[in-house]
Amino acid sequence: DVIKDGNTGEIVAVHCTYDPQTKGGEAPPDGRKVKGTLHWVSAHDAKKAEFRLYDRLFAKPDPEEDVPEGGDWRDNLNPESLKVVHGLTEPSLATAKPGDAFQFERVGFFAADPDTATAGMPVFNRTVTLLADKGMTDEVDPVKEARRLAQEKAAAERQRVKEERERKKAEKERKKALAGAAANGSRAADSSGPVNGANGLAGGG
Repeated sequence: DVIKDGNTGEIVAVHCTYDPQTKGGEAPPDGRKVKGTLHWVSAHDAKKAEFRLYDRLFAKPDPEEDVPEGGDWRDNLNPESLKVVHGLTEPSLATAKPGDAFQFERVGFFAADPDTATAGMPVFNRTVTLLADKGMTDEVDPVKEARRLAQEKAAAERQRVKEERERKKAEKERKKALAGAAANGSRAADSSGPVNGANGLAGGG
């Protein structure tokens, strides 16, 4: 039985029985046919997480196909190419490391994002949907694809940090050179003044 809120219509409770013989979708030994398997996450023990649902960048296989007059390929960008939603996960996923791959039931394959370290909660990127359009995608190993995307993002972050470090180093050396030039100019001015003065006095005598 499903219990719903009388005002909002939202489900607030489900009264059911648990059949351990059907755990994992396995057929029970008595021959009964199981219509479906429900996957539960305990809200009390679960951890909050962010899910980035990436989809096709373009709405058509060829973005330059059927472009409206006066338009271009950008008119075929998919406005639904990224959706960010929040939900609950098993507590064990709270310690997921960037690149770790998972399959979330009924949704697709995901990889933990490096943003997990700063977002205050686990962040997962969808890498492959469960229902892939044969006309839009090729056969992809979801685990390898998840790792590849995570490695690319980690490499880009390392490159950014490296460039920032080199920029700061160059700026520091530039300031050091300017300070050295200024100091040399000051010493040159101090040493030239008295010599000229002495020569002037000697000439006057």
